[in-house]
Amino acid sequence: MVALFVWLQVNETMKHERSISALFLLWFGLLCILNPLTATATNVPVFRYALERWPAEVFPVLLVARDSNADIEAATFRKEIDRQLWDTDGFSANAEVLILPSTAADDLKMPAVLKSAHHDLLAKHPEASLIIALGTPQSWGELDILWSAPADESAITCMKESAIRQTLERRILDGDSAIMLLHLPEGRDNKDAIVKSTKDTLAKLEPQIVLPDPQQGQQSQRGHMRPPVVTELRVSFPLVVMTSADKDPILRAILARLDTKNGKPPIPADKAKLYAVFGQGRAIGPLVEGDDLDTETLTSLCVFVTGPCSCRVKAQNPGLDLFSSVDWLSFITGSLIPTMELPPLSGATAHMATQESFTAEQQPSSALADIPVASQLGRNLTLLICAIVAILAVVTAGLLRR
Repeated sequence: MVALFVWLQVNETMKHERSISALFLLWFGLLCILNPLTATATNVPVFRYALERWPAEVFPVLLVARDSNADIEAATFRKEIDRQLWDTDGFSANAEVLILPSTAADDLKMPAVLKSAHHDLLAKHPEASLIIALGTPQSWGELDILWSAPADESAITCMKESAIRQTLERRILDGDSAIMLLHLPEGRDNKDAIVKSTKDTLAKLEPQIVLPDPQQGQQSQRGHMRPPVVTELRVSFPLVVMTSADKDPILRAILARLDTKNGKPPIPADKAKLYAVFGQGRAIGPLVEGDDLDTETLTSLCVFVTGPCSCRVKAQNPGLDLFSSVDWLSFITGSLIPTMELPPLSGATAHMATQESFTAEQQPSSALADIPVASQLGRNLTLLICAIVAILAVVTAGLLRR
């Protein structure tokens, strides 16, 4: 009806009816093309969509054996990892355990990257007969070791129990939009001025941000409105401060990778950094003190996290996943997302996809699906649409000047 009204008004007020008619048809055709493309958008806030549909990436956990005795020990130790990181229903942390036996160097089936990791870890821990290490997920590129230690109970505790990570997880499950993790350099603590200023800024932002209505315009593939789901969504950005006293080498290693993601230059050690953590432990940032840790950029970050999610592919969004042992979906009481088939998301690491462990008796493990190439397709489609809009804009300007 709006388009019809505009059409009538234009024809009554402009002299060149035929040109305007053609112009209208061009723009109307473009809207018809864009309509099914934009129909995939959702009014569900990014933080909620991420919690439901962005499963945490799989981290490879390597058990590296030095000798034949360690090979036997590795099988026993793996059971202990299963007992502590896996629950009774079979859920695991976002990790997959790989045993690299003492014969790894001679194993023709083992990828070269794992042979290299086996060699490097034995050299790094010369006194340990069995070593445990956490590697990087597939989407981060070639396998790199984030953390390693002699395989014992304290190593499992380090992987599973972290005061900071547990606080982040608990606040996400409490329904907060995003947890702002403020990393302070050595020598600074909770009394630092930047802690107060960041808290004040976030407190002022919360009442100003309005969440999109998850039920507005939500339709299933059959065109029927979804029934309302009683699920609390709120705007909340609690601040969690991480100081040098917080010993979590795994979290620190992941944040360090995020600091330099996409070739970003190293951040000076004396600068505070702020990250937003949401969904199933997705961290984005950092905002850096003295650079972009200001009200304007912080506002943009909060608006992004609470705004309507316009994409379904996790790889299209910034950030990295944190290592976690939470069964996120078991805490969700209802979905706010229209029911439809979605493309598979992040997969297991390519360097561990072919075998679960590299012994002659074991069968190759099944690999999870790779991240889809929809991100590249989406970028190409966006460029095409922008080009069409630009051409129509030029045509519009020419016709209106006649």
